[in-house]
Amino acid sequence: MNDDALEQLRADVRAPMVGHKVIADKRLKAEILLMRSHASIVEDKPGSFVCEGSYGRGVANQKEATLFDAVTKKPTRWQPYKSHLVAVHSTLCWAVLGISIG
Repeated sequence: MNDDALEQLRADVRAPMVGHKVIADKRLKAEILLMRSHASIVEDKPGSFVCEGSYGRGVANQKEATLFDAVTKKPTRWQPYKSHLVAVHSTLCWAVLGISIG
């Protein structure tokens, strides 16, 4: 993927979430689908998601997200969330885009 497309994706993901919970969930799912195409998916099971991107290996287990450094394999970010959907979204943001949301 070229740099312009990644910059546009970063801008779209950074836009504030507004609206009803259903609308926000639909937006999260759409952004997840976009980011998935730019990551190597290692595992995708109910409650467990693992991907690799330019910024490291992202792991979402249940309602927790962790980013591991690509070289040292040590965790560089960790965050608990209220839902698995948000944890997967955050994991992809970290691993693919190198940004943290919220």
